[in-house]
Amino acid sequence: MIVLAFELSVLLALGVVIDQGSQPARSGIGDLLVYGYVTDNMGDPVDGADVTVVVGGTETLTCTTADGGQYQVTFAPSQWDDWDTIVVTVYFNSIGPAVENGVVDPIYFGQIQIDVQFTFEIPEFGSVMGSIVAIAAVAAVAVLFIWKRPR
Repeated sequence: MIVLAFELSVLLALGVVIDQGSQPARSGIGDLLVYGYVTDNMGDPVDGADVTVVVGGTETLTCTTADGGQYQVTFAPSQWDDWDTIVVTVYFNSIGPAVENGVVDPIYFGQIQIDVQFTFEIPEFGSVMGSIVAIAAVAAVAVLFIWKRPR
């Protein structure tokens, strides 16, 4: 009985040691391509926006959107793993951030598209209502100058 207890404790200890060493290394099966488009709230592309892509909370790459608002970064196999969270953060001329999230799903074979849309027009007044208010204010000032003009 004592021998059996000793053998079980040795097997348990060995199992714990083996389990600690069997944690998978951070590595995908190939490169991970993260790409997408950055648009304003009207769907117009935002060229020249600064894009930061973080995979797994630790690996970070940056780029700038090209013509048509497209961005693209490629992570090496050692920088990602299946089911890692991807966070894409975009700034444009100190406006932002606009943030979208995704997950590395192995079914997509190392590619994921994450589009980011700002919630307001860029680089205008911020919204259609903002534009209307600004135009109305300019019109009111113009009317006051015309009205107060000596005749």
